[in-house]
Amino acid sequence: MKYDIQSRNDFGSGSLLVTRITEEDLDKKALYTIQADTPDFIFPFNFRSIDGQIEFVYQLGSYEKMQYNTGLFSAREYAEMWTGLLNPLLDCGDWFMRPYSFVLDNEYLYYDRQKNTVSYMYIPSVKDCSDSYSLKEMAVGLSNQISVDDVNLENKVLRAIMADFNPTELLMMLKPYMASNVPAIMQQPVREPAYSEVVVCESAPVYEPDEAQPDIREPDRDDADIIESESASPLDIVINIPFKRRDPKVDKKEPKKKGGRSIFSAH
Repeated sequence: MKYDIQSRNDFGSGSLLVTRITEEDLDKKALYTIQADTPDFIFPFNFRSIDGQIEFVYQLGSYEKMQYNTGLFSAREYAEMWTGLLNPLLDCGDWFMRPYSFVLDNEYLYYDRQKNTVSYMYIPSVKDCSDSYSLKEMAVGLSNQISVDDVNLENKVLRAIMADFNPTELLMMLKPYMASNVPAIMQQPVREPAYSEVVVCESAPVYEPDEAQPDIREPDRDDADIIESESASPLDIVINIPFKRRDPKVDKKEPKKKGGRSIFSAH
């Protein structure tokens, strides 16, 4: 069903779009939900009842028609633009909205390039104002209107639209382009070593005892023995540290510590 949409200019509100539907066609559940929480992808609007009809007044604000936003887009801008265009049709059910109650016409499609967002005109009616043919025509017109600096990406989008157009599949294809500097083939994560693996560091130097080096051992003296510093000068303060001989009986009771590397479990 086609609705009559009029353009108006108001001194205080700026550019406006106005349309009417009958009270019987009003989708009250969607209307009240949108009024309580207006999503970013539709124009905010006011409504009033006039002689058995509901008049909707849409405030365009600073948005401009998508038709005027021609030019060359980067791959990321291009992907974000298509995502902003198609995501609302898939997510609108959260506001009890219907996909074909969106006005799917390039004439009433607006875009803010600074925010990189697309805004629709939505008519809360139980009768559809668009269909799948309107959606494809809008996508074809938009693809011919804008261009991207990645020719391969542009050709992919054109093929997806001209074939069996599926918004969900197109968004999946565009997902890798949403982040900057994402390689075409993602690198696989580094695999953690398992329990049975032994990590060997080939570059680690192996130290062997030097035969010429003297054997340094703990002095075998009684508790009263005192080690004196031979190199201390008369003015040095010498701290004498007594060494206690360990009782071999006590050593036998202490458990031996196991050597070797620590193994961390991989989660």
